[in-house]
Parts: sequence; C-alpha cells; structure tokens
Amino acid sequence: MGISAHSDHGLLTLLFQNGVDGLQVMHNGQWVTAKPLPGSLFILTGDQLEIVSNGRYKAVLHRALVHGGQTRMSFVSLVGPCLDAVVEPVLELAQNDPQGMKFRGIRYRDYMEHQQSSKMNTKAALDIVRVQGDILTCESTPNSSTEADSSGYSPTS
Repeated sequence: MGISAHSDHGLLTLLFQNGVDGLQVMHNGQWVTAKPLPGSLFILTGDQLEIVSNGRYKAVLHRALVHGGQTRMSFVSLVGPCLDAVVEPVLELAQNDPQGMKFRGIRYRDYMEHQQSSKMNTKAALDIVRVQGDILTCESTPNSSTEADSSGYSPTS
C-alpha cells in the first residue's frame, strides 16, 4: 500500500516522518526520495499556492511508497483557506507576468470536491482553473461577473 502520485489541494502541507524512507517528489522528470532528517518537518507547496502565485510557485507532485519490513509513519497537517474563500491569482503577480493571469478563480470547497473526485490523479485538478488559450486580462478578475454570489464566486469562472 502507498499513495499514488498527486499534489495536495491546500496552500502548504507540513509533514513529519518517523525516519523511514517512502516519500518521493518529482524533480526534473525523475522521482527523488525525500530522506527524512531527524526532528525535521518537510514542507510541500500545494495547488492553492500555485494558483495564488499565478504559477510562480509550483505544487509539488509527490507519492508515498511502502518498503517491506519497516513501518513508515507520517503526520500531516494541511494548511489552506476557508472552504468558502475564492482562490485566484494575486492581481499584482498576474499584472507583472508577461503571460497574464494563468488561473481562474474558484471557491476552495469546489476545488477540493473536484480534486477528491479525480482520485488525486497527479495534478489534474489544476486543469479546471488553468487558463487555456485566451489570456484573462488583469483589469477584470474572473469573479467580476454580475452572477457572482456574496462570496464573489461565480459559476462561470
């Protein structure tokens, strides 16, 4: 048993491991074992950080493997926004990016539901908010629709 390759839906994931190898991260197209250092925390950047940073920080693709004969334990704390928060790129970062806004806004609850329904399949959940083709302008954010509810969420974003 292990956990297949995925990125986490939150901003950051704090991971404490018991010293047994098993966590691997994708680096330059190769799986690299993240060897735990005694008493240390391993911090993974998540999907929401990739969105709010307009792609400047990438969500870490990772997986967990099980090795026979050793018990691997890890304690995880996920850090993310409140469920009804609309997550979108920080306007200043998008304005300074030659490619413009790379992600549409989405309510965190909706993003989590989509990510969980996709069976944590790699980073596929980011594709529902990634801008394809036409670049959004930074003058009008994706949530400026008149259909937006009181939280600023618009089903068309």
